[in-house]
Amino acid sequence: MHVGPPLRFTIQAVDEQRQLSMPIATGEDEAEMRARFKEICKKMPHMHVQLYDGATLIDERQPNVSFH
Repeated sequence: MHVGPPLRFTIQAVDEQRQLSMPIATGEDEAEMRARFKEICKKMPHMHVQLYDGATLIDERQPNVSFH
């Protein structure tokens, strides 16, 4: 478990029906987090997934959109 200041990058799962988002991964390395983002999108195509750099949305995949 991370103790200290918030990590820079966050991957969030968005629940459209409940209008909420939940962090599912955090990290400091952008390349690592982008790779994890792609992996999550491929494994869970039914999820709405967002990648943030701090408070800035830098990538997003809507549910059931093909991801290569």
